[in-house]
Amino acid sequence: TGTIGFIQSGSHAIIHCQGVVDDAVASLPRWVYLHMCDTSGVNVGDVVRFDAVLDTSGKPQASRVAILAAAVSIGQYSGRIKQIVWGFFAYIECPGLTQKYGSDAYVPALQMGTVNVGDAVHFDAF
Repeated sequence: TGTIGFIQSGSHAIIHCQGVVDDAVASLPRWVYLHMCDTSGVNVGDVVRFDAVLDTSGKPQASRVAILAAAVSIGQYSGRIKQIVWGFFAYIECPGLTQKYGSDAYVPALQMGTVNVGDAVHFDAF
């Protein structure tokens, strides 16, 4: 299983999957590619089940995707970029989320855009 982390309309989606580890950085989860023909009906934040197959370059690709739980927004928040691990993820320091849920917001690299540590951001949390 995994969570839809990014959708490029008409092209592909990326699934954040804790069960598949990146060979280059063993402690970080790998993003699993989902081809555009399999993205119908999925949204960022959806939890999905899928079969993992290897593409021609030996990387995992999702097949036969089923939505287990649809994403539900927990609200819009504002904060500041706290830490960036380039190419992987960032954390947003957000007092409202920290007070309510006990942690900073996690942002996958593919959704960050051009940001720097300390930048103010507004976002939808899932």
